[in-house]
Amino acid sequence: MSSQTGRVSVIIPTYNRAHLIGQSLESVLNQTYPNTEVIVVDDGSTDNTKEVIARYDSSRVRYIYQANAGPSAARNNGVRHSEAEFISFLDSDDTYLPLKLEKQVSYLNAHPEMDVVLCLWNYVGEDRVTIVEEVTEAPTEDMLKRILLTGIWGYFPPHVPLLRRECFIRAGGFIESLPAREEQAFWMHVALVGGKFGLVKETLCHFIATPGSRGKNIPTVARTMPLILESIFTHPQLPEDVARLKSEIYARWYLDLGFGFLVGSKGVDSPDIDKAADFVRKGVALHPSNEAWRPVFIDAIGEKIITSVHEDDAEAYLQTLLAQLFPPTGTPRWVINHTIAHLHAALAFRAYDKGCNRDARRHVLQALSHHPGLVKNRGIPSIFVKSLLPRKT
Repeated sequence: MSSQTGRVSVIIPTYNRAHLIGQSLESVLNQTYPNTEVIVVDDGSTDNTKEVIARYDSSRVRYIYQANAGPSAARNNGVRHSEAEFISFLDSDDTYLPLKLEKQVSYLNAHPEMDVVLCLWNYVGEDRVTIVEEVTEAPTEDMLKRILLTGIWGYFPPHVPLLRRECFIRAGGFIESLPAREEQAFWMHVALVGGKFGLVKETLCHFIATPGSRGKNIPTVARTMPLILESIFTHPQLPEDVARLKSEIYARWYLDLGFGFLVGSKGVDSPDIDKAADFVRKGVALHPSNEAWRPVFIDAIGEKIITSVHEDDAEAYLQTLLAQLFPPTGTPRWVINHTIAHLHAALAFRAYDKGCNRDARRHVLQALSHHPGLVKNRGIPSIFVKSLLPRKT
């Protein structure tokens, strides 16, 4: 058991998650670090959340009810009811691994110059067991720039960091008027006021990939995005090197929103395609030569098409879609080439999975003819070679 000093308050905002919050609470109560309290802020739940919390020892789990005001207000309220030296946040559908707080408190005690410490994490499925994605790197230099350049999706989940209480106060807490991505804005404001970030390079928590997680409510994020960026780019402590990136950052966020609306669309006649086109055109107008966002956005178009239409019609459908998404003056040539290449790469993998080796090779060759650089993607030559070999029976 840890001998480290420094009390930790874990703030859990919740709203109608009585069926989930028990696992989140257990993950805190099972921490190896003993000097910990949990403050659950019930943001106006109408289910039996209060009864679930009442089952736990009130000396370790404090319950606060407030009229519904959103997660930012709930987190701020939780901090106001805490006097702990260290603060950590946990959404009521996510979980810590047992050593999280012990490792992070130990780090901050050993590094008094640091204000915040991150850790590594896994994305897990709704069964809370299956690992969907492992995050094995989380560089902490130039944190403001990193979060901004990550786009609307956020650099890390809100329960990854542990921070000093005085740093929370210095940053001004969460902006309660934001309807989404409030945690992303908060960590950027921590960086703006000089907060220094460290890292424990161990996987210490899980992020549960539920349908409402990872910023999937794109219309709400679209309404929030201008508010967040305005709060950053009008901040008196904004570094000059970040100010110079303003057009690129806005372009990335616009293109991310275009990607989000594209994924949610239901065909070329969907209203979401018009919304996607609006954001794509804004992004391209701000930063027409920027290819930094290309892989995610173009991959998304390819994946969207092969799940929407028959592969024989895929390339024609793609041309129609690109004409809708990009400015009337014409789609940039590199966008056409790269998108067609990624479409055929996706079709190659699908053909191979279906046992159609000849079609897999054909799609690989078409992909490389449009974008020879894809040969550096190890999966492309690999699928071509595999398609030449006899299938094992």
